[in-house]
Amino acid sequence: QTKRPDDRATIFLFLHLVRANMRVVRMGLSWNLLDQVLELYIFDRRLRLLVLDAIERIEVPLRGSWAHHLAMKYGPPGYLDPGLYHRPDRYAQAFAKLIEDLKRYDDPEYPPIWMATEVISLGQLSMWYNNLKNRPDRQAIAKVYGLDERFWYRSPIT
Repeated sequence: QTKRPDDRATIFLFLHLVRANMRVVRMGLSWNLLDQVLELYIFDRRLRLLVLDAIERIEVPLRGSWAHHLAMKYGPPGYLDPGLYHRPDRYAQAFAKLIEDLKRYDDPEYPPIWMATEVISLGQLSMWYNNLKNRPDRQAIAKVYGLDERFWYRSPIT
């Protein structure tokens, strides 16, 4: 039976901790150290999974809401219009990052918004959202979740 990568990592960590614990015992300290380290490792793993699950539950719908609203109002490539954004420098930065992330795709050169949402990070999505010039656009995206449009807001000046 093939071991899953998680099993190998857990076994490696366990063996490493056993060796470390043997050194601790030789120094006259307690065996409880291994138990404490394993408890901390298990807690950290569970916490990480909970945080990642919570982020995913927020990120996926936000991507969809952003893409749907802008596509319906401005058309599939409309999000690329620099006139929609407060700061041209932030737009240029976000656009350059998007193009870099899309290098693996050949066609189309400037993708529709639903393709862009698949490759941008949550941080990039935040940058695109916060740079939207029209408050009603931000409100429409946030309203789907009962949020104020400033839920993710950063000043366009900073």
